Amino acid sequence: MNDIELLVSLDACTDGVEYVRTACGGSLKVAWRVCKQPTQMCWLLRNLIADKRKQNLLGCRLIRETPLGNGRKVWDLLTDERSRNFVEIVKRFEKAEATGYELYAAKEGADQATLPLAYCSGPRVRFGFGYNPDLSSWLASDAVRTIMFSAERVSYYVICAVAHASDKESVLVAQTTQCYIIREMFSWKEVQELIEKLY
Repeated sequence: MNDIELLVSLDACTDGVEYVRTACGGSLKVAWRVCKQPTQMCWLLRNLIADKRKQNLLGCRLIRETPLGNGRKVWDLLTDERSRNFVEIVKRFEKAEATGYELYAAKEGADQATLPLAYCSGPRVRFGFGYNPDLSSWLASDAVRTIMFSAERVSYYVICAVAHASDKESVLVAQTTQCYIIREMFSWKEVQELIEKLY
């Protein structure tokens, strides 16, 4: 099975398949090294059944390290300590330094922290540009809530938060940073091993 057939078998979106076929010569290895779309990289990791613990740690890093473009990070949008606490507890849990009870309690706190923001911002707009501090804070908080679910979703919400806190240039920097973090945590060799294990 070649890389294009693999993507099709995983139900990759048409744009993703075309990107690998045309811009990367049909090679996932090339695509992994040059991709500028972190959500697509996270999608591939999820579909290749990458280590869930590492995916959760990746979600934590994306929240803590994605830049806003003004010297701040998305982490700085988390003004409620309960959201920050959940990120820290997830990191500790995945390193076997926190209990399932601590994780559950921290998740409840993060959920409660997001509710007041949902009332003033709500999920009306996901992606778009324009300064909206309430919406960017809500999106950052929602990214926190999805850490245990999907790094792909974390990446998406974090990029949306950047879009509403900064400008288009900052979004490109944020995406580039996220791709760098993903490649740092999941080398091509690891991705290749996942492909071989799956097929």
